[in-house]
Amino acid sequence: MKGNTQTMYLKMHRTFSTTILAAALLMGNLAAAQTPASSQTVPPMVNFSGTLTSHNNKAMTEVVGVTFSLYKDAQGGAPLWMETQNVQPDKTGHYKVMLGSSTSQGLPAAIFALGEARWLGVQVQGQEEQPRVLLLSVPYALKALDAETLGGKPVSAFMTSSSAANSNSNPAGFPAINGSGKKNFLPIWTGASKLGNSKLFQTAAGNVGIDTTTPGSTLDVNGSGNFAETLTAGAASISGNIAASGNINADEGITAAGAVSGVQGLFGNSTSDANSAVGVNQGAGLSATAGINHNSGNLSYGVSGQSYSEFGVGVLGYGVNFSNTYQELAGLEPFGVAGDAQDWSGVIPVGVWGTADSGAGVAGENNSTTEAAGVFVNFSTGSGSLAFEAEGKNGHCTMDTKGDLVCTGSKSAAVKLPDDRWVRLYAVESPDNWFEDFGAGQLSGGKATIALDPTFAATVNSGLDYHVFLTPRGDCKGLYLAAENAGGFEVRELGGGNSSVAFDYRIVVRRKGYENIRMENVTETQQKIAASDERLLTQKNRGGVKPPVQTVARRSQNAKR
Repeated sequence: MKGNTQTMYLKMHRTFSTTILAAALLMGNLAAAQTPASSQTVPPMVNFSGTLTSHNNKAMTEVVGVTFSLYKDAQGGAPLWMETQNVQPDKTGHYKVMLGSSTSQGLPAAIFALGEARWLGVQVQGQEEQPRVLLLSVPYALKALDAETLGGKPVSAFMTSSSAANSNSNPAGFPAINGSGKKNFLPIWTGASKLGNSKLFQTAAGNVGIDTTTPGSTLDVNGSGNFAETLTAGAASISGNIAASGNINADEGITAAGAVSGVQGLFGNSTSDANSAVGVNQGAGLSATAGINHNSGNLSYGVSGQSYSEFGVGVLGYGVNFSNTYQELAGLEPFGVAGDAQDWSGVIPVGVWGTADSGAGVAGENNSTTEAAGVFVNFSTGSGSLAFEAEGKNGHCTMDTKGDLVCTGSKSAAVKLPDDRWVRLYAVESPDNWFEDFGAGQLSGGKATIALDPTFAATVNSGLDYHVFLTPRGDCKGLYLAAENAGGFEVRELGGGNSSVAFDYRIVVRRKGYENIRMENVTETQQKIAASDERLLTQKNRGGVKPPVQTVARRSQNAKR
């Protein structure tokens, strides 16, 4: 029996290499020596070991799904066989598996029938397939199991040509096959012995279509698809109309050329330190991520952002990089919306830009008894740096870091009259910075001493000469300023009069801290403002600023409706 088996191997497998043949004979001899002839079998599994590492080259120690695939070539081509096993590596990432153990049939012997080399590819879930390795000769001995069969069946299962010529009946166990089918459709069993067309269609070029006879790609599905588990796109992009729920892991990117349907247009959820949703785009005039809500008549949002941190930011918009100011202040208080712009040579960066035709470009509203609805702060230590500017085509007002308000127009108050008209009352401007106060007094024996109001005196420098204007309220020889000091002044009647007439006075004193300022030169500041306006106008005239293409396209679709 042993000699006959070797002879059969040589006749049926002359194309095997010497190494493959030796391995097959070795496994056949061992099986024959240890078991009776009627129960000889070759285990349809192959031992394989390796090491698993994560993306950052650290050893994996948790149970993970690993897909093993056999290929004809070292690179490219579709797998001849594949299976997925749950692998438990040790603490160094090393593991051992038996290829073919996921099914009772094991590795199919037909894979090794031609005696050609076979390459094994290993792919860890969520990673790209590792470089393929060449199998050694032992797996090819699996074909030895098929040496005494034809197509895995004993010879008795087949009829000889003479038997077939003398019989009009089918072999036992093989009923007649009938049915109908069209070219290029993959068949499907519609009954115990009847074939028909499935929904799978394959072109001559190899494209496969599901419910379509004109597949435009390797796999073209005309209909919806459900994925119970995670959909992983290792090096692919997904384009078209996408309705997605669950987890989508994309090592490269997911592109939605059509609409993304669902409760949210785009919803990302991450409980780790990774971004939950990222949009990347290199197209001019295109948004990396666009949020458009077509609901009308209700409160709805195109884009919303929320942060649970007491120092977080709900929505952040910034340019190429963060500015130094943002990096110093970020994380000190919560922000619903934060805008930041790094300084850029030749242009004026803008952190937040608000525009409108007839409404407010930027609005700040609150209901606080302590905080302002809008705050502008300039942290510059330079004297007179601008903190706020309100500008129109015919003038502007600025507020600097000293708190000085400067307007190219007038400063006035709007006052409502009893007849419901409103009028403007203008502020008095002076070359010097004066504070003034008004009061009344009365002579006694022709003289009176007036003390300055303590609060008023604290705001002025009454140690310098100041001015007092007197107005008598009755008949007298006249009044004059007899003396003055830091605490007040003395009033007397002219000509040595000793009347007790009442009088009014107006006192004008230089503001403390501004004693030496007279008609301060602000030419340089105004020139800087004009230069800034010119730069902004130049940037505006460059043109090319258009709404995102996604928004324009969607509006045109609505117009057609």
